Amino acid sequence: MARVYTEEFKYGKIKIFSKDKEIEALKKKLAEEIAKREVAEMALSEMKIKNVDLEALVKKLKEDIESKNVSLDKADMKSQKIKNTLRNSKKKLEAEEDNSKDLETQLRVKEDDIAYLEKEVAVLKDQNTRLDAAKKNMKKWSIERNED
Repeated sequence: MARVYTEEFKYGKIKIFSKDKEIEALKKKLAEEIAKREVAEMALSEMKIKNVDLEALVKKLKEDIESKNVSLDKADMKSQKIKNTLRNSKKKLEAEEDNSKDLETQLRVKEDDIAYLEKEVAVLKDQNTRLDAAKKNMKKWSIERNED
C-alpha cells in the first residue's frame, strides 16, 4: 500500500507540477498581454495627444480660411467698386469724346462761317473803296462842272 500512495503522491505531484507550468505559462502570457496593452495604451495616449494637436491645427486652419475668405470678400468688393468706377469713368470719357466731337464740328462750322464772313467783309471793303473812289470822282467831277 505504501507504494500506491507513493505513486499517487507522484502522480499528484506531477499534476501539481503540470498545473504550476500552466500557471507560469498563463502568467507569462498575461504579462505579455499586459505589456501589449500598455504599449497600446501608450500609443492610444500619443494618438489622443496628436488628435488634440490635429484638432487645434484644423481649428486654426479653419480660422485662417475664414479670415482669408473675409479678405477675399473685401477684395472682391473693392474690385467691384473699382470696376464700377472704371465703367463710369469710361462712360464719362465716351460722353466727353462725343461732346468733343460735337464741339469740333461746331468749331469747324464757326470757322467756315468766319471765313465766309471775312470774304464778305473783304468784298464790302472793296465795294466801300470803290464807292469812296466813285465819291471822290463825283466830287471832283461836280467841282469841275461847277467851275465851268
